[in-house]
Amino acid sequence: MLQQLNVKLSGLPLSPTTPVLFFMPGFPDKHDSFDAILPKFADTHTLAVAVMPDMEITTRSLGGGRLTQKWGYSFPEIVDAAAASCRALLPESKKVTFVGHDWGWVQ
Repeated sequence: MLQQLNVKLSGLPLSPTTPVLFFMPGFPDKHDSFDAILPKFADTHTLAVAVMPDMEITTRSLGGGRLTQKWGYSFPEIVDAAAASCRALLPESKKVTFVGHDWGWVQ
């Protein structure tokens, strides 16, 4: 069962007045998926980039090993893990803007 996501923080430090952008790429992308746009928000936001723990290990065709969970996660599992990650990082009253993308199935 997926508990939390791997999250990397950058931009402004967390504070009660700093807005937070929570980025989450789809498979097979990793933390660096949003590198081109993060600098545009780094001076005004706290940036949290998250991926599922086993998604850092990409498929053999992409030069990595193999996934630890073959069939992926359900949508509710991903939402629960993202929410748990936000709760672990942020005060409960803090609002977060979610930014996500997914390529869908590309072969």
